[in-house]
Amino acid sequence: GLHADPPYAFTEEFQSEYISKYFSTFDKLRSVRVFIGEQVWTFSDFMTAQGVTRVYGNKKGLFTRQRQPKMAAYRLKERYERISNSTRRY
Repeated sequence: GLHADPPYAFTEEFQSEYISKYFSTFDKLRSVRVFIGEQVWTFSDFMTAQGVTRVYGNKKGLFTRQRQPKMAAYRLKERYERISNSTRRY
């Protein structure tokens, strides 16, 4: 994936920070029992034509086109492990 410091659109750093912004809202909604799930929008990067609104290929996936995990995949893994470890088991 693309990398930059500071993060900007289409980089792994930006993507990881961006999805993390949703976590606190999701957690608040889960705590009042009005939110029961999350879903990843794009599993992996895919090819698109280059244009003014995107780099060559769509870089929104959690994994590269070669199915290598990106920073966001690790961020979600940490989140889901934390949720799993804090969820009541029946």
